[in-house]
Amino acid sequence: MSTLTQGSRIFLPLQSMSECHACGSTKNLRICSGCGERTYCSRECQFNQWKEHKPFCKTNRIGVATIYPIFAFMVDQVHFSALATDAAHPGLKHKILSDEPETSLPDGTIGRLIRLGPPFSVLAPGAEPSPDRLQAWHPTGNDMSSRFLLMDFFMRHGPVAPSVLSVCLAILETIYTTATVPSSSSSVPSSIRTRLRYRSSPVVDFGICSGSVTPEPSTLSKPLPVIYQYEDGTILPGPDRENHLWIYFDTLNGERILLDSNLFSMGQMDSVDTGPYHVEPYSRPIPAVFFDRSERRRGVLVHQERKSFSILRNLDLHQITWPSNSTGDIQSLRAVASLLDTIKAPSHASETDRDLCLQSTVAHVKCMQEVIQSNRWKSFPVKPEVFINMPVPPGPAGEAVREQINQVRGGRKDSKKAQRGKKRK
Repeated sequence: MSTLTQGSRIFLPLQSMSECHACGSTKNLRICSGCGERTYCSRECQFNQWKEHKPFCKTNRIGVATIYPIFAFMVDQVHFSALATDAAHPGLKHKILSDEPETSLPDGTIGRLIRLGPPFSVLAPGAEPSPDRLQAWHPTGNDMSSRFLLMDFFMRHGPVAPSVLSVCLAILETIYTTATVPSSSSSVPSSIRTRLRYRSSPVVDFGICSGSVTPEPSTLSKPLPVIYQYEDGTILPGPDRENHLWIYFDTLNGERILLDSNLFSMGQMDSVDTGPYHVEPYSRPIPAVFFDRSERRRGVLVHQERKSFSILRNLDLHQITWPSNSTGDIQSLRAVASLLDTIKAPSHASETDRDLCLQSTVAHVKCMQEVIQSNRWKSFPVKPEVFINMPVPPGPAGEAVREQINQVRGGRKDSKKAQRGKKRK
């Protein structure tokens, strides 16, 4: 059963199947399918404890593979919130003189060079930029579609650390503060715990991984490094593939599931359909790369983990009450600052990072509370619809990549049809 440490607000789930809750045996252990919170070695042991366990054997178990588009939506919200801060990408504040997809970079390597011109704000307050504004911003763009794609590229090249940390903090606050409390007046509990699962296995930990992302050797189109150059020759580095962050979920069965919604500006983008999730005003796919055992196709980019930072089992977070507004208190502010510095090491979090993380956590908590308390998550698709929507370079090189993407789309559909055909036989 979930444990609550002294002074804590967090109920920790079972971390391992170490022994039978009835007799203490360490053999033939199985998790209780009703709550995912207790282990038994036999039906007899489970039956003998049922009278005691029954009032607590109720859990709303939300599949990570079902709800991850909501997490991706929250990451995207952080990027859009950053547009109003000094973290907004310079490419949105300057004219684009040229976008050279395969050129010799100053260090001698081959990459994508985007030349920035005089100051020019492409984003119009309160509305998407008009075609005329996009034309004025990027006059050398091939077409309007490529201009929109480049704008999205810059908009999602935002602060990664606040985006992943704020999502993890919201999950901690809205899911793992819940518990099943029996009611003395009826058979219906006065409250029911909510927990994450992957398939039938409970999630026992989640947090943030740090490491690098490198091109998959066998991929169809290897994303090239990107740099930006001002008119005076000053170089601005592109996305840092060597120091990247993503979210992980560990299960009781020992599997690690990854969610990365910050790969758009690095050259890989699987996007998830947001239609079934009613996350207004969104009506288009949101970047999300979800790696689990069912993802047979290897990614364009491969994650290489160096460190991981647990959020669920970080005891320093267990006594914090997150504020209902963005001002926060000393305890939550210090917690955010300390965590950001830890996951960003050896660099330090800026004041913008801290403010953005705190404000986003507050917004995410409200979003998650609505999803859980309204039971809206029960109507989410079991398997979200995923699109391959990779940012591609302009010109002939981009056309070749688009053709390859279409081939992958067709291959995936053919593979699914073949699998269904085998099952029918």
